Amino acid sequence: MLSNHLQNGIETARLVWSRLPNSDDEAPDEVGLSKKSDGSRSESLDYEVIENNAYREEQAQRRKLMVGYYVGVKWFFALLIGIGTGLAAVFINISVENFAGWKFQLTFSIIQKSYVAGFLVYILFNLLLVFSSVYIVTQFAPAAAGSGIPEIKGYLNGVDTHGILLFRTLIGKIFGSIGSVGGGLALGKEGPLVHTGACIASLFGQVSKQQLS
Repeated sequence: MLSNHLQNGIETARLVWSRLPNSDDEAPDEVGLSKKSDGSRSESLDYEVIENNAYREEQAQRRKLMVGYYVGVKWFFALLIGIGTGLAAVFINISVENFAGWKFQLTFSIIQKSYVAGFLVYILFNLLLVFSSVYIVTQFAPAAAGSGIPEIKGYLNGVDTHGILLFRTLIGKIFGSIGSVGGGLALGKEGPLVHTGACIASLFGQVSKQQLS
């Protein structure tokens, strides 16, 4: 039994070791840029590992009141981020429902007289909403394109994609989602809401950092 566990542990270690990146393929330099084998560089975030002995000793030396204040502030900002994301979701839902109601009401009133005219009005209404979404992600906030989940995953893994957490991107994400979903595209709001929550969290972090500095 013990030998089987040992053998499984060795095989697992070999599998993990084989999947580790080669140091020759990509190595970060002193300015936080990852250098690839072809000589090109990609900007990345340098996350510090804080779960170490020095961090635990510093935490142990803190007073209980300070630790409680720190934990309370973290939960307070988490609550604010959740409220902000929820308000954005409510705004998107109400806007989509209103646009859909106006669209169907206008189409139904026209289709009583002419099926062709009602069909054309329905198409034009959808095209107008979709065009507004396309204009937002091409001219106003290009970083708002897509669901946003891959970008946020990449950011949390150290890849700093330019502009994905700006206030402009937040506005573009909200109104772009309204135009896309209201225009009848087969898209959902779950991915954009993840990106929206990340933008709100980034904005709260920037505000708190400016106040502390």
